[in-house]
Amino acid sequence: MGNFFGTHFIMGGERFDTPQPESYLFGENADLNFLGNRPTAFPYPPPQANEPTKTLKSLVNIRKESVRFVKTMNDKKLGGVLEKPKMKEIDRDLDLDKEKSNVTIEDVDGNVLCSMGLGGGDADMTPPPPPCSYNIEFTFDSDAKCAITIYYFCSEDVSPSGVTLVPREGLTSETYHYEKGINQCFSQPSHVFNPQQMPEDELGYSPGREQYPVAIHCVVEEGSDECRQSHTTICVIDHHPENGSYVLRALKQKIFVD
Repeated sequence: MGNFFGTHFIMGGERFDTPQPESYLFGENADLNFLGNRPTAFPYPPPQANEPTKTLKSLVNIRKESVRFVKTMNDKKLGGVLEKPKMKEIDRDLDLDKEKSNVTIEDVDGNVLCSMGLGGGDADMTPPPPPCSYNIEFTFDSDAKCAITIYYFCSEDVSPSGVTLVPREGLTSETYHYEKGINQCFSQPSHVFNPQQMPEDELGYSPGREQYPVAIHCVVEEGSDECRQSHTTICVIDHHPENGSYVLRALKQKIFVD
């Protein structure tokens, strides 16, 4: 860390002393893992005026700040990625929930969390542990038809034809197709994920492991088949033991264009 911090910083042509040593002013210290291990000379050399530039046109964009977990009301634990419950089961569970539970909804870091307590009955009865099954929701914009797939604990393979994500043991959602449009909401109640069943040390991102805990992959379905433009949002899962909740946090984004 000592390579990244100094006793002062310069902003707007003025010098300011660092108020807190070993503190990254414009982000989190974990972001420094993405920097190289060699310092860059200052002042930075200005770009050459004759250097060619090209504006990249991205046809799809996932709004990073909108990515979040939404806790499900019914916790049907069927594995790491949960199956879609049948409609009769949903109706029956909703009736039981109305009779037996009181639901409290709160918002933590943009992630909607639901806690369930028993209503009526013995006051000394210990409530069951809160469920840890979540849906994933986010907002995105698309200038073309696109396909969205969510991968868990996956590796990335980049080729001239596009980006391929390989999940572990088939931990992936089905592929959902969308028409072009702005301010679209991705919300698929049929796709449920339970992070509680995964190893705690794999919920975060480690550069040396080359594995993404969660990757949202949006691929353009129009244009040449030889090269597909795509947008990938890489996320980590933060666990809060004090209330047993999990929060989905977008870490970085990648765009693949021809």
